Amino acid sequence: MGATFMQSDLNGQSISLVLQDNPLDVETTNVFTHGFAPPPIPLFNRSQPGRSLLKPDFEATILQNISRDSKTWIEQGYGLHRLGNYEEAIVCFETALEICPSLADAWQGKGICLGELGESEAALYCFEQVIVHQPNNYRGWHNRGKALMRVARYDDAITCFKRVLQLKPENYKAWYNRGMCLDKLHHLEQALNSFDQALMIKPDCYYAWSGRGNALIKLHRSDEAIYSFDRSIDLRTHNFTAWYGKATCYAQIYQVVGAIGSLTQAMNYSPQATRSLAKDDLAFDIIRYELAFQSLLKDPESKNPASPPMANVLQFSGRRIPLELYVKALQEKIQW
Repeated sequence: MGATFMQSDLNGQSISLVLQDNPLDVETTNVFTHGFAPPPIPLFNRSQPGRSLLKPDFEATILQNISRDSKTWIEQGYGLHRLGNYEEAIVCFETALEICPSLADAWQGKGICLGELGESEAALYCFEQVIVHQPNNYRGWHNRGKALMRVARYDDAITCFKRVLQLKPENYKAWYNRGMCLDKLHHLEQALNSFDQALMIKPDCYYAWSGRGNALIKLHRSDEAIYSFDRSIDLRTHNFTAWYGKATCYAQIYQVVGAIGSLTQAMNYSPQATRSLAKDDLAFDIIRYELAFQSLLKDPESKNPASPPMANVLQFSGRRIPLELYVKALQEKIQW
C-alpha cells in the first residue's frame, strides 16, 4: 500500500510508508503539548465508604477480592464495558492499577469508559498514561487523538493520528479521523486525501464515504459528493449522515425532488436531528420557501397549522400536489 499513498502535508512532512523509517522521537517527560490533565477522582474511597458512587454489594465484592490478579480485573473491566456498565468497569480498571500502576491495558480501558461517560478530559489523562508507559502503543495514540477531537483540539489530534500512521500505516480509522480533523480546520483537499487513503485500505468503510462526501460538498463538487453518499448508503442504508448530506447536495443544485426525498429518508432515521440541522442550514436556503420543505420540517407536536388551508397538500414547481402522490413520486423517482 505504501507506493500508492498520495502525499499529504502533515506539519510540512509527507505521510507514506516511509514514515516507518523516521519514527517520532518520544520522551515520556515531554510528550504532550499541554501537559497532563489532573487525575480523575476514583469512583469509591476505601477510607470514606459512605461516599461511594457504587452499590454497597458491588463495592463489598471489590474489597473482598482485592487480591485477584490484575489481568483478571482488566478482563472483567472490558466485559463490563461491553455490557455498558461503564462505572463498574472503571472500578475494575482502577483496582488493576492499584496492583500495578503501569498497566497500559487498564489505563486504556478506563479511558474508554470515561469517554463513554462524557468525561473527555479525564479520558485524555488516561490515554496519556498509556503512552507514557508504552510509547509505541498505537491504540493509545489513536484513542488520545479521538479524545482530543472531543475537546476540539484538532491540531493536537492530527499529531496523534500521524503517530498512529507511523506505527501502523494501514490503520484506516486513523486516516479517517485525520480527515475529520482536517475538515474541521477547513483544510478540505487534505481532508479529502485522508478519506481517499482510508478507502484505499478499506473500500467498504461507509463512514469514510460519508466524510468524503461532506468534504466534496464544501468544495462545491456536488456530483462527486452525491456519488460518495450513494456509496455510503449502499453499504449502510440506515445512514442519517449520508442521507442528510445527499439532501444538501441536491438543494445546492436546486433539485427539489431529490433534496426532499433524501431529507425524508434522513428524517426517517433521525427526525429530531434532521429538523434541528435543516432549519438553520444555509445549504437549504434556495429551497427554504418551498412548501414541501416547510411541511417536511414541521414539528408534529407543534400546535400551529401546517401551511393552511391545505395541510396535506404540497407545492412544487407551481403545482399543488397531494402529499401521498408526492411521497410516492419521490420513492419511484418520477420526474415531474
